[in-house]
Amino acid sequence: MTGISTATATSLLTTLLGGTTYIALTTTPVIPQMDGTNIPEPNPLEWTNYARVLIDGSWWTAPVESEIDVLTTTNIGVLVFPTITNTSAGVEITGWAILDSLTAGKLLFFGDIPTTLVGSGVTPRFEFQTLNISINLSSVTVAE
Repeated sequence: MTGISTATATSLLTTLLGGTTYIALTTTPVIPQMDGTNIPEPNPLEWTNYARVLIDGSWWTAPVESEIDVLTTTNIGVLVFPTITNTSAGVEITGWAILDSLTAGKLLFFGDIPTTLVGSGVTPRFEFQTLNISINLSSVTVAE
């Protein structure tokens, strides 16, 4: 059996999320090879005031074992994006990404959400404890 210790997983989560990070909304699925220059964020022609939202380390719970061998942290604040302006057809949101920079940067975490079409005047948000980031302690592969 291979895995990662609770201490190491806690250290990873608190190190990666403990400083300043940014959350982005995505319009098509994100893949691990992407970075902050090529994740599919909303088109500025459809959402003129779109911007990634700053998250500091205080926005996350301390990592806890949420189930056997799964360490999870969750947002403890509401994450609010700018109200959508300048779109008639709406913007289709399919996921989110956490990056280490307001522009460009490294992709740290990402996930899908149910596809949602949002239009002008809507203020997208992640409510309290709706964004969970988990590490499965027993699914790490170690090559020999």
